[in-house]
Amino acid sequence: MRSDFTDVFPEVPRRFHEAVLGALEAAGKTERRRGVKKRALALVAAAAILGISAAAAYFGGWHEKVAQLFDASPAQQEQLSQEGAANYVGQSATSGGVTITALQTLGDKNGLYVLFHIKAPEGVALSEEDSAFGLDVDIEGERVSWNAQLLPDAEKPEGAENEHYLELWINNTRGADLLGKTITVRFSDLRDLSRGEGGSVVVPGTWELSWPLAYSSDTRRYDLDAAYTVSGCEVTVEKIELTPLSMTLKLGGEGLERLVERSDLNEAGGLCAVTVAMKDGTRFVEGPKNEFYADGVYTQIVRFSRVYDVEDIAAVVLTFYHEPDGSAVTVPLP
Repeated sequence: MRSDFTDVFPEVPRRFHEAVLGALEAAGKTERRRGVKKRALALVAAAAILGISAAAAYFGGWHEKVAQLFDASPAQQEQLSQEGAANYVGQSATSGGVTITALQTLGDKNGLYVLFHIKAPEGVALSEEDSAFGLDVDIEGERVSWNAQLLPDAEKPEGAENEHYLELWINNTRGADLLGKTITVRFSDLRDLSRGEGGSVVVPGTWELSWPLAYSSDTRRYDLDAAYTVSGCEVTVEKIELTPLSMTLKLGGEGLERLVERSDLNEAGGLCAVTVAMKDGTRFVEGPKNEFYADGVYTQIVRFSRVYDVEDIAAVVLTFYHEPDGSAVTVPLP
């Protein structure tokens, strides 16, 4: 069945707002001990009046593709929406028959994920391998670190050759305060790279989208100062900061510099890999990462590939790439 996600989250009409308020007011007149159930039923009724799409927009709902990509359960979706980490955007730009819509952001102080939906004219196929745009990103005029890509073709809207999703990662490894600041994303010239450089532009044009940023700044911090030995080198895990979406790791210790020198950290990155160990025994290898070493301290910031319940993380396993097999340390979290 073909899906047109450009209209999944339309602007919330005033009548929906009034319907919600009316339903809540009616629910408030019920018995107090039954209030929670009645309130929930009122919201369901209001959603039924105007449709699930409008309800999702009104309550900051997740786009189904973001929930799928991050393996976020309904409880996790609700929690991250309440905490401000997940936010509906719904900004669109159209030119030359191409419509680009910013669907949703998901982020914390270390960075933001943005999912876009792209719809080209009928007969213009979009593919991960051959389709491309020019892209520029700034936050209130300041350039930022970012990377973007079309999702794998298997993740396209089903049966829609002229539709696709593009994901954008905004890196904030220095911890700048971006809350409330306006991000502007500019797309230019849809290209078909299979045509070669000379005639690759399929739809010329520009598409610009802007909106104020929102994300969660909540972090759980573990000041560990735990010492470990890796290939005869003493390493101290100074602290770990966790959110459901990312991790910040800081290492020190007398032997750290030797490990850094033996790695390719200064050339291409790669001191240690991170595995998240859950209390139920499951493990997840995480990345991509940003890492740097300065003044005797190694810092790695990992964007998680999934949403985690932080309280369910038992330990973090660090595997040092350039040391002998078995050069891994397990760092339990209190």
